[in-house]
Amino acid sequence: MWPNFQGYRTSYASDNALVCITESLYHLSRQAAWHLRQPKCSVPFWRSVAAMDKMLVVFTTNEITDLVYIDSNECRLWIATRLRKVLHPSTILYPDFFYRPLQETSERYRKERKKGIVYPSSRHLRDWGLALFGDRTGSFKISACLKMRLALTDEATGLLADDVKFDPFSTPINYAKGYYSIDGADHKSFQHLLTPASLPQSGYIDLIRRKYSVYPTDAVSAHP
Repeated sequence: MWPNFQGYRTSYASDNALVCITESLYHLSRQAAWHLRQPKCSVPFWRSVAAMDKMLVVFTTNEITDLVYIDSNECRLWIATRLRKVLHPSTILYPDFFYRPLQETSERYRKERKKGIVYPSSRHLRDWGLALFGDRTGSFKISACLKMRLALTDEATGLLADDVKFDPFSTPINYAKGYYSIDGADHKSFQHLLTPASLPQSGYIDLIRRKYSVYPTDAVSAHP
């Protein structure tokens, strides 16, 4: 659960583990890029923020009503009449870290007592992301927690950011692709709880939307 740009509590989730992974890798890349711009950023410190251990949490939830699907004609009409703004599919998929019209729309729905927003991910073509307003942890029942390692990579070889040979000041970072690795024992024990069901235990994954011929095989590659 994280505060949004006005400090309100918001819980982010998805019905697809790959959406969670790509969104997390994208935000990792934004943080790493920010630190590179700081005058005192050292290579060892940068590696510590460009590759991190995370937890993939699988949970069930009680029914949560009064959610808004932001990419619907009804929602677009409501935004146009109430906020005098236009949100269409291309702006809803705006790829930057922060996009004020979307944030303002989200906050207006929060004030209207909506419980959250369902939205298409800007990072992954399949399934949905979910932003739940307020503290909804009481509605969640955790089924499993899978240890996971996320890392940025270089453009040329797929070298991981936590490798001692990776120097971001001389090697270009690949901002379009990242790497994840789920703990082998956790993956074996809880793979049946994950969506997609045949989620690979590790691999390189795009941080941009694209079509897949065979899913999730085409979404995760063993090589960069």
